[in-house]
Amino acid sequence: MRISMPERIETYTASGVWGCDPLDALLHRTAVEAPDRLAIADPPNKAQIMGETPLRLSYRQADAIVDHLADTFTTLGLARDDVVAIQLPNTAESVLTILACSRAGLIACPLPVIWREHELAKALPNIAPRALVTAQHIFEHPHADMMRNIAADLMTVRFVFGFGKDLPDGVMSLEARGSESGEGGKKAFLPDEENLANSIATLTWSAGNCDQEYTVARSHN
Repeated sequence: MRISMPERIETYTASGVWGCDPLDALLHRTAVEAPDRLAIADPPNKAQIMGETPLRLSYRQADAIVDHLADTFTTLGLARDDVVAIQLPNTAESVLTILACSRAGLIACPLPVIWREHELAKALPNIAPRALVTAQHIFEHPHADMMRNIAADLMTVRFVFGFGKDLPDGVMSLEARGSESGEGGKKAFLPDEENLANSIATLTWSAGNCDQEYTVARSHN
């Protein structure tokens, strides 16, 4: 799904401002060129945020985890341009999930972590998500429980995924792990005649008038 006119794509691509690689392909390229370079480092207080040990991942490790998550999404039947709503704190899991959506051809829609039932019930029907991703808890709030309950009222949602331990019934566990070899990139969308970098990568939120939020679609470029 594209949002830019062909003339604009041609102009910016010819100038070199836009490229042909989706976000996950940039990750994979660096994983090949500098596999052991540090890619992602969690905040030291991650245990307080979501009860997990802080991660320090090289580009090779991050690329392998993105492969694992993307494979999970596609194996379960999520298809290209399906929207995945993500409510996670600023941790490795958030970055990895967004990149996994890119690798699987999905559209990632990050949600503010301060949103609760009221805000989510208003916003989510506007993007018709096929899946929700969150953590078991973020600080003291039980986000996985909240997302599961909200999903019950959304006809489009097929899956609720969660990071963390002791996830409630109805929430499928995601793990930030990769293959034994630590090799990734197997499912990366490589440049082709479609120029996938011009497809929608994310939906972000902006406040409008009368307390109404609306989404802004952004491509990989």
